[in-house]
This record gives sequence, C-alpha cells and structure tokens, in this order.
Amino acid sequence: MNAQRLPALMMSVLLLLSLASACGANSNGGIAVVVTDPVDGATVTVGEMVRITSTATAEAGISRVELSVDGQVVRSDVPPGGANPATFAIAQPWTPAEVGTVVVSVLAYDASGAVSAPATITLRVVVAGAEATPVPTAPLPPGVTATPTPEEPPEECTLDAAFVQDVTIPDNMELEAGESFVKTWRLRNDGTCDWGDGFNLAFIGGDQMGGASPVPVPATAVGGTLDVSVNMTAPNDPGTYRGNWRLQSAEGVRFGSVIYVQIVVPGQPVEEGPAAPTNLQVTVQSDGYVKFTWTDNADDENGFYILADGLPHATVGPNVTEYGFPSGAYFCDKTVSVTVLAHRGGQVSNPSNAVDYTGPPCETSLPDLEPYGLTIEPSAPTVGADFRIDVSVYNGGDRPVGDFVAHILLLGAGQACPPDRYTPPSIERHSAVGARGVVRFSAQMHVDEAGDYVICLLLDPGDLIEEGQENNNAMGLNISVAEPD
Repeated sequence: MNAQRLPALMMSVLLLLSLASACGANSNGGIAVVVTDPVDGATVTVGEMVRITSTATAEAGISRVELSVDGQVVRSDVPPGGANPATFAIAQPWTPAEVGTVVVSVLAYDASGAVSAPATITLRVVVAGAEATPVPTAPLPPGVTATPTPEEPPEECTLDAAFVQDVTIPDNMELEAGESFVKTWRLRNDGTCDWGDGFNLAFIGGDQMGGASPVPVPATAVGGTLDVSVNMTAPNDPGTYRGNWRLQSAEGVRFGSVIYVQIVVPGQPVEEGPAAPTNLQVTVQSDGYVKFTWTDNADDENGFYILADGLPHATVGPNVTEYGFPSGAYFCDKTVSVTVLAHRGGQVSNPSNAVDYTGPPCETSLPDLEPYGLTIEPSAPTVGADFRIDVSVYNGGDRPVGDFVAHILLLGAGQACPPDRYTPPSIERHSAVGARGVVRFSAQMHVDEAGDYVICLLLDPGDLIEEGQENNNAMGLNISVAEPD
C-alpha cells in the first residue's frame, strides 16, 4: 500500500492550498458551513480536548461534516438517526498534540454528494500555563441546537454483544395479517464494558412492523445475559418480512451482532432458502496457508458467507467450496468459531457445522489493523437503490489506534483489491479501536449501472500508522447489481 503515499500527499497539499484562501464561513452552491466556536486566533492547550463547533446548512440536507487539522481529516460525523437535516450544528472534539499554529477546517456534504467550501480558523497551541487568549462560546443561530458528537468508548473497554437465542417468534413463523406479537431476543454482553443507563436496542433497517425504537435495555454486567422485547404488528399484505435491530450505547455508538425478526404472513408460497453447506473443515498446510473447505449442497446459491464468531468475515461466489489466507493474516492470538452459510437473493441457509481456528501469536506489540468483516444489505442490490455496507475492523496488536482512515472503493469486476495504483475512494471513514478490539461502522452506497463490481475496503491507505503487519489491510467483496423489477 506504500504506492498510495505520493497521491495521498498531493491531495493533502491541494487541500492546504484551498484552505489558505478560505475564511471562517463559506458556501458553495446552496451548501454552507460556519465555525462558531472557538473564535479565529484563539489559544488552546496541548493535550486538552477542544470542541470545534460548527453549523452547516444545505437545501438538499446535510449528510456529514468533516473536521480537518492542517489538511488532515481527523473526524467525520453524520447527523443522528440517519436523517439529513437542512441545518445541522455539531461540536467535534479534537485534542492538539503539538505546540504551534494550526489551521482548522470544516467541510459539509449534502445528501446529493455536493461539498461546501471550507470554513477555517487558525488556533495557537501552547503548553499548559502559557498565556492564553480567552475562548468565548459563540451563540448558535436562532432555532439551532448543537448536537454532541457520539464519544467512542474508552480504549481499554470494548463494547460487544452476542446473540444467544430467539425467546419468542422463531424465524419464518406464520402470523395472521394485522396480528400483534412480541418479539424477544436473548443477548449476552461479550465485551469488556458493563452496559449501564441509556443503553438501548435500535431499529436499523428492513421492516419495522410498528416496533418502537429505541427500546431501553436493563443494565447488564460483562458476561451477563438479558432478554429484550419489542411489540410489533404483522403487515396486512402476504409475504415474508424481516427487521434488523442492534444495540447502541447511551452515546449512540452501535455495537454487537445485528439481530433480526423474520415472519411470514401467509397468502402466497414461501420461497425456501438454499440448502446449508456441510462438512466444514480447516487445515493448516505445510506452507502456513490456512484453508477452509466445505460441501456445497445447493445448486442455486449466489455465493457463501464465511462467519467468524457469528460475524461476517468474507464472501465467495457460487459453487466455490474453499476459502483461505496465509497464516498470521487474520486472528493472531485469537480463537474464532467459523461457520459458512449459502445465500440467494435476500435469503440465507442455516449455518454449516462450526470449526474452531486459533491464529498464531502476534509478532509485535505494535497495532495491527485488519478487516474482520465486509458485507452488504441487501445482498442483491438494484440500480439506483441505496444499500448498506457493514464493516468490522480488528486490531490484533497490543497498542490502541486513536484515529485511522478507512477507504471504501467501488471497482470494476476482476480488479484487484487493493488496486495497483491510487483510486479515489467512494467513501472515507475515520474511527478508533482499542488493543485487541473490534470496531464496526456502516455506510450507504448506490450504483447507477447494472453489472458486476468489487467493493474494496482499505485500512490506513497512506500507511500513516506503523503496524506489525502491513500486508493485511485490504478486503474485497464481489457484488452483482441488477436492474430493478
């Protein structure tokens, strides 16, 4: 991935040049952003967090706000709840690490993808005790309320949740049209953080079926289990309906397995999913290559999902009966339970038998970012329709990563991931992850032409983070985009 450093540096230089001509408020074709706090020229202290407060407006609605310092993006945030408000105020935290003068810039993006001109201020960073310019809190425009940025959980504490069982309403249970029902899931706290006040279960996609969202969940200690229920109503039209839900913290950070409810309202034939694969086995070859093989029992699948500890790890195409990687590429110092599912359209098979794989010892105390999962929902997208990309990133090293960049590229069928030369990303995300921790995030994408593509996930594309391994930062996913019916 070192080949991408020069283009990335050129892009940073161009961004700095554009910042030099910007001011604290700017607009561009109906989209505008203004930095309201701190004031231009203020003095801040090294090592102490500063909240950069800005207000963005756009006729098409704001989709995200990016914060950059000296041309480097340090944070990217979206409005809560998936909305695209015409006016969005946000306070984005940043902690200066070095003494000196810095240029802080904010960009706003609207729902159509248009970007504002940058709004910039200059800050003087000094050591504690140095004479500081007072930093007044500027009032927001009338009717605008600042939205606090969701905080990441502490680096030494990881949020995670595992599905245990369906307490009520098993998959594909038949319910009468308009029938009320209560869906109850049992979940386990698989992380290292206790779940306290403000934690809840939120609807994230599919068919909500009248279920209230979010639903508060009781406090749960690490290792404990809980039952959480949602009151729903079966739709009036015949068909199969599925709603996806996920836990989130009091700060709005979503985590853990995606859980779902899937019911059938009778009145038309129910299409069965593909047959489940069987005889899953794992072998470590003499050259260190880790190889999973299974028996394909379906003749009409679109491909297979490989899951690690119940989380999507990789996908392969139809009629493929093996998947592998070099030893040490994934799961160092970690034991995972691997299963395989066949999928067709929006349906998946039952899982195969599970096999355990234990990775080799991690070779370094440095961080080691690696893609842990890359999937899309729905699995068979259509032209012009948004689909969700779900990403999981694992840090196999002994050091946390306070900020890293993830690029999501849309490549043509057959292109290598990572590509052999710089390709501008379709989506860029910033995140943080603790030592031996997992972080997950989602993004929306749509494709305007039917065909086969590769979604390519690149972590730390500029090699800005020194890692124990630099050859495991990419993962590709083959997708097919069809014309709508």
